Amino acid sequence: MLASKKTDDKLLMLRHVQQAAGDIRALKNKEPKFSLHVQTLADGFGIFSWSALPSLEDEWKDETLNAINFYGFKVLQLKQEPDTNWQKAYIDLAKSFLGFVFSNKDDVLQWKGQASAAEFFPAQLGKSE
Repeated sequence: MLASKKTDDKLLMLRHVQQAAGDIRALKNKEPKFSLHVQTLADGFGIFSWSALPSLEDEWKDETLNAINFYGFKVLQLKQEPDTNWQKAYIDLAKSFLGFVFSNKDDVLQWKGQASAAEFFPAQLGKSE
C-alpha cells in the first residue's frame, strides 16, 4: 500500500473534479434523452479522485469502474449502436486512465513540479490546442 500525502496541491485537483461533476449532473434534466449518459459520465469523475486518497488500492479501482458501469449498463440496454459504442469507449478510457495511474503510482502520488499546482495547472490551460 502506497500512501499519498493530502497536500493542498492534490486537493486542488479534487475541487476542480467535484465542480465539473456537479456541472455535468446539472445537465441531466436538460435533455432527458441523454440522462443515462450524463449520469454515467458524472459517475466516472471518481477516476480523478485518486489524488486525494490515502492510498491506491485495487478495491477502489474496481468500485470506481463499477460506478461507471451501473448507469452504463442502462445505456447498453438502449440497444442502439451509437450508445453502445459510447459506453464501451467511455469504460475503456476509464480503464486506460486508471491503468496508467496505478502503473505509475510511485510517481503520481508525489508532486514533483517546481511551482505549486495552483500556479501550474492554470498556466497549462490551452497549451494542448
